[in-house]
Amino acid sequence: MSLSRFLLGQACIFAPDARTGELLGPRGTLHHVAIATELALKAWIAHHDMTDTWLERYVRHDLARAWGLADALGLDPDPDLRRIVDQLDPHFRKGGFQHEPDFWMWGFEMEAPVLLDRLIARVAARL
Repeated sequence: MSLSRFLLGQACIFAPDARTGELLGPRGTLHHVAIATELALKAWIAHHDMTDTWLERYVRHDLARAWGLADALGLDPDPDLRRIVDQLDPHFRKGGFQHEPDFWMWGFEMEAPVLLDRLIARVAARL
């Protein structure tokens, strides 16, 4: 199995659905969306001959950097999907969502999994 397909499979595992969203709560849902977004974007980057070591060294958990690289490599992501990165990247790079106040992003936990599903579908269709 290629690295890109493995990473995309992991993104699908982390992608929360309605049932897991209820169990995870808003913070947990958004954290899982951030992880799955990172993995989906890295899948696209890996598809263009980047190694796991390279991804670990240069992309890390930086969703904005992963987005920029994926876009430069022709993913042509839907501009609406950029909102996942804009909303989640600052919190994700600080280690997740456990340190943020409860009120910081009410409602986005409902929309984020839908946007994530679109991102995963876009990557899967092009691998």
